[in-house]
Amino acid sequence: MEISITSLDKVPSESTVILRFLEALNDHELRYYAQDWMKSIGYDNLDELNNAISPLIDAMNSVHMSTSENIKPVYRCSNGNIYRDWKLSRLGLTYLALNSPHKTKKISQLQLRIFQ
Repeated sequence: MEISITSLDKVPSESTVILRFLEALNDHELRYYAQDWMKSIGYDNLDELNNAISPLIDAMNSVHMSTSENIKPVYRCSNGNIYRDWKLSRLGLTYLALNSPHKTKKISQLQLRIFQ
């Protein structure tokens, strides 16, 4: 069976294989774990990082951009502990870096490199 791109919004909900495929395509762009980048983009702790997620989602919603294509909550395991993290697209990671609460020289240089 072949489905054209223009008719994907009409895929029946019973087509779980197709829906999983579409989700995998979407997740392909979500390459960065927020906690892995937290310190290098200027967030000192998880509270600061998690507080920055809501404005990111609000900004995307305000311009009618799909949040699911740029940010997704995930659960990771490390040393037997499960914790919540965020998978981000390049755009999501860039937004967090540009809105970093700590403007150090290193962060300012990173922000300038993003604009180049």
